[in-house]
Amino acid sequence: IFLAARGVPAGGAAEAHRGRLLLLLFALAGLVVLLALAGALRSGPIRATLLASAAGVSLAATASTIKLTSNDLVNHGVVYIATDLPGYALALGTATGVILQQLAFASGRLPVAATAMTIANPLIGTVLAVIGFSEPMPSTVAGLAGLAFGAALVCVGVYVLAHSPLLAEPLPPPDELA
Repeated sequence: IFLAARGVPAGGAAEAHRGRLLLLLFALAGLVVLLALAGALRSGPIRATLLASAAGVSLAATASTIKLTSNDLVNHGVVYIATDLPGYALALGTATGVILQQLAFASGRLPVAATAMTIANPLIGTVLAVIGFSEPMPSTVAGLAGLAFGAALVCVGVYVLAHSPLLAEPLPPPDELA
């Protein structure tokens, strides 16, 4: 809905604002660390939510590093990637996101973790697109209405997942899961 609502052809900005984007990526790395540490100190659904949020932030950040790394590969070659920060950020962010995702899934009910990741990933991705790549936000009434409709759908989905009977059932003991 975001892509359709913005009213411009998809394809993205030709160039990223590398300085702004890298600064934002460092800030997001700090947010991932804080969420993961907070998740490590909790248990149950709160732990799953915090770890999944950290995973969602990390995996959203890797999307922007994929774009930078791909662009560098096409324009400068493989050797250049080995000397540039986005390639390393891509590898570290992807590994961190996948590990946190699996920890979140193992920490509680799948709907809790999936809901947190479903919210964190596109939210952070949108911030990165607007700030780091100068992607335009919708500027028409119809575009803004479409964006609001998409946000409402996300809220309804979160509500439905949060009130799912799967969340109310206690987890079976670990020996019964095997």
